[in-house]
Amino acid sequence: MSSYEIIRYRKYFASIKKYKKKGKLLDIGCGCGNSIRNFNELGYEAIGIEANPEFWGDLTSFRKQHNIEIYDGYFDEELPLAISSNKFDVITFWESLEHIVSPKIALQQAFNLLVPEGIVAITVPNWDCFENRLLREHSSVLRGEGHINMFNHHTLKTLLNICGFEILEIETIGVDDINYILNYLSLELDRTNSYAN
Repeated sequence: MSSYEIIRYRKYFASIKKYKKKGKLLDIGCGCGNSIRNFNELGYEAIGIEANPEFWGDLTSFRKQHNIEIYDGYFDEELPLAISSNKFDVITFWESLEHIVSPKIALQQAFNLLVPEGIVAITVPNWDCFENRLLREHSSVLRGEGHINMFNHHTLKTLLNICGFEILEIETIGVDDINYILNYLSLELDRTNSYAN
């Protein structure tokens, strides 16, 4: 796990522990499972679900090596029994809600899987970010692979309220890529033509 990921998950943990210091955690769109591994090390009982395990390479050996549970599947569809038969203290959507075909169904599923006083923690790209406003169709946020739903503060709050959630906290973190923006402004569009760049 990169030092960036460790710092990132520690920041997420700091936000979550204000409300839930321990318990069962489900990470939606967990990728290769680094978040699960990190949360387990921090005292949670964490498992995850990933819709595109083939994207992450050999997850079987990674799961065994780190003793983590990752289930294959889409969270807005029928869930594996290991998930649907459980209740969770925390459910996380780290940069995954924008990839889900039916975010309302996914959030309703999450609501039903939470214990009373459970929390959902979400990070998504902000539609209203400076990069989008400046770069428009060249923005890495808009060109992101599989970004099929976009949110700003208002739309995300509205969706969460419709699904029965109370908003405890919301913040915007400035992560606009200055190098990406400078390449665009200097008309080096070949360096801004893919999400990977």
